[in-house]
Amino acid sequence: MIDAGWNSPATKWCAVVLAAGLFVLVGVVAPSWARLKLSDPPPISSPEITYPQILPLKPFEAFSDVTEHPIFNSDRKKDPAAPPVLGPALDSYRLAGVVTAGKTRVALVERRATKAVLSLKVGDSLDGRTVKKITSAAVIFAGPADEALQFPVIQGASFARPKSTDTTSQVTTKRGL
Repeated sequence: MIDAGWNSPATKWCAVVLAAGLFVLVGVVAPSWARLKLSDPPPISSPEITYPQILPLKPFEAFSDVTEHPIFNSDRKKDPAAPPVLGPALDSYRLAGVVTAGKTRVALVERRATKAVLSLKVGDSLDGRTVKKITSAAVIFAGPADEALQFPVIQGASFARPKSTDTTSQVTTKRGL
């Protein structure tokens, strides 16, 4: 039987070739590391930053063409005027009464949330609305759509002045039973 262990001639030749290769490798690479010169990297210089020159702006009037013909509107017409900003809806108010004395009319309007009563005359303002007219049954506010606060309508009720009557003629007595 042939022993093919570490003592075989092929293994010895492989060991010799491997040792020779290592010897050559160390002989070539080691001197190059010794010649390698380590130095600090060159300093990094920041580039010179230049800013563009700021030109003076033209006055706003120079851009009147842009305001007259806006570039973001497809028809290049001016934007319509914004609708007036109104306060809360009139649902938060209640017409509590109307006082009439000669040509003077005053509307008593109650704010439902706080129960505060406001007195309004023609021309006064309530949450961005202007009082246009006060009648015996309503307060009419000026605006794109005239809004009104009215008394609730009760069947058979009238806002007309009661007729003055003589109370003595209405007293009747019953005699004898």
